[in-house]
Amino acid sequence: MSEEKIVFEIAPQNRFKLPEGFLREFQGSQPKFGPVGYVVYKRTYAREKEDGTTEEFWETAQRVVEGIWSIFHQYVTQIGNPWDPQEAQAKAQEMFRRLWAFKWLPPGRGLWFMGTKALEIRGGASLQNCGFVSTQSLNRDFAEPFVTLMDFLMLGVGVGTDTRGAGKMELVLPEMDRSSRSFVVQDSREGWCALIRRILDAHVGDDTLPAHIDYSRIRKRGEPLKTFGGTASGPEPLMDLVERITTLLRRRIGHKISSTDIVDICNLIGRCVVAGNIRRSSEMVLGSHLDEEFLQLKDPTDLIALRHALETTGNTHYYKPQIDNHPLITHRWAANLSVDGSDITDFTEIAEQTVTNGEPNYVFLKNIQTRGRMSDPPDDLDEFVLGMNPCGEQPLEDGELCCLVEINPNAHDTLEDFLVTCKYAYQYAKGVTLIPTHRPQTNAVMVRNRRIGTSMMGIWEFYEKRGMQECIQWWRAGYNELRKWDKTYSHWLGVGESTRVTSVKPGGTVPLLVGVEGGMRIPNFEYGYRAVRMEEHSSIVDRCRASKYRVEKDLTTPYTSVVYFPAANPGMRTVDQVSLWEQAGLLVALQRHWSDNAVSNTLIFKGNEKNDVARVLGAYANELKSVTFLPLQDHTYEQAPYTPCSKEEYEAYCVQLLTLDLGEAQHEAEPDVFCSGEACDLRPR
Repeated sequence: MSEEKIVFEIAPQNRFKLPEGFLREFQGSQPKFGPVGYVVYKRTYAREKEDGTTEEFWETAQRVVEGIWSIFHQYVTQIGNPWDPQEAQAKAQEMFRRLWAFKWLPPGRGLWFMGTKALEIRGGASLQNCGFVSTQSLNRDFAEPFVTLMDFLMLGVGVGTDTRGAGKMELVLPEMDRSSRSFVVQDSREGWCALIRRILDAHVGDDTLPAHIDYSRIRKRGEPLKTFGGTASGPEPLMDLVERITTLLRRRIGHKISSTDIVDICNLIGRCVVAGNIRRSSEMVLGSHLDEEFLQLKDPTDLIALRHALETTGNTHYYKPQIDNHPLITHRWAANLSVDGSDITDFTEIAEQTVTNGEPNYVFLKNIQTRGRMSDPPDDLDEFVLGMNPCGEQPLEDGELCCLVEINPNAHDTLEDFLVTCKYAYQYAKGVTLIPTHRPQTNAVMVRNRRIGTSMMGIWEFYEKRGMQECIQWWRAGYNELRKWDKTYSHWLGVGESTRVTSVKPGGTVPLLVGVEGGMRIPNFEYGYRAVRMEEHSSIVDRCRASKYRVEKDLTTPYTSVVYFPAANPGMRTVDQVSLWEQAGLLVALQRHWSDNAVSNTLIFKGNEKNDVARVLGAYANELKSVTFLPLQDHTYEQAPYTPCSKEEYEAYCVQLLTLDLGEAQHEAEPDVFCSGEACDLRPR
């Protein structure tokens, strides 16, 4: 990428440092990683140092803690509030100790970007997990929602959108630029977005199509990326996106843009971003339950029929191109489809589609717009919220982003210790809200809301160990503690209190450092594999292959490999032993007593529970903000995040693995699947 202006900068006098004597306690040692924690850490979060080696965890923790306290120091100093260096050191050191003990963890984006110069160049958006962009105003600026979505996705943010713009603009035959000038695509995020804006605007008469597009300034595939790390994708993903969007829009000339058009444009952008520097794009599109066209977008009937015809006739020349170019294969896998269930009184019919296809998912906007935790009185603080992030834990306004942070309750023996950790996890998330993004419109809504999402990992293990009533006691006390500290720190920082402070995220790879399940996820096996996606030409993949890890080419995402790591949950109840109703009960309890945002979830139903999906929706529609369902077996997905196996196969796989040395391996281009639930990671086959 070309050099970019700095969005914000920490002044030298405000850069906070932990004492060398304190850090020496941790040098040369490791925290208590989970079974694959060190591998995942070195693969994903250890930055390269000036001497060419990569960080150890104490150095990453140092960078994170010093980064957040530098932000506090600068902000407090600028507004003229008191700063006590001794008190700041005591708190920063306690934050470090609790991070080292895995009592709390920043999101993957925080482990990678916090405390770096790259953060100052990219701004606060690079630390944000979640975003939402509405299409409701595309009649005023047709390209803007799509370009904003692309911009956020290229920064690694998971983005939700909607179909509110359907029917608002008519597509026209674009005029060609009559000048001899070429459109030169700059080697930057802004350069890619500018080209897509030009293509989109030309098809509504707001611009002209360039007669020629010059991609020569985009660095070739495999060249290093200094700011993000990893390697460039080359211009091919962008060229493919331009061709596919142009083809889509040309077919629709003379018609108003439909919900299908909106979804396909967003999905094609997501497809491009996945291939471009392997940033993991994740999308959710919110539509109407009355829009039959929208509801049928991911119906696999045609694809299944084509595959059956190929198998029975063997006519690859005729059927294989149709399969390879089917929208479900080319791009519609890039987004989860959801509907607003607020006004649905009978879920029977739509639940049948969910049972068959795994979608739509359900969002309850009326609950979102009027309530925080469902046990609290209505407050209308989210009256302007229009949708959610892809994994359904963060209600968001148009253009809003949100930062998440995680607490590990299983690392605490007492409630009192858990409450102390709540304070330090909160400090991280609140500090992130002080960093401006590169988009003024986004800054405006984020400054007003200061929304954060303090989440928990390993919830199922905690619930199994302590039972529901003790869980509720901890959750309610933790929420009150977070609200107490938000009053204190907001006053000290001279900013508004956060409208919402708690959430349950699906986890991504961060819980793998600890060796627990993400969020409220229930393990679906005692023994099996965890699939992790990486850039196919990364030296990390080469080392995994050399160490005899199973490595496959991703079946749908270009330039990506899937590596399988062994995973085990011995002695824990697995999802096939837990009823759909018990899962729903846990979800409802978290929404009532912990999360004032929402709870990312995937409720797994067995074959004999298919009819219960509609019943669960009907019973809890007034208690939930979002809910997702997937069948336990016979789904149509391959290379899923989790794959079960026998104990014997697991042990045999572990025995044949060689030592994996990742000390000098190059970091891949993006730190995490910002939100990595089962529904987000799955790809249809």
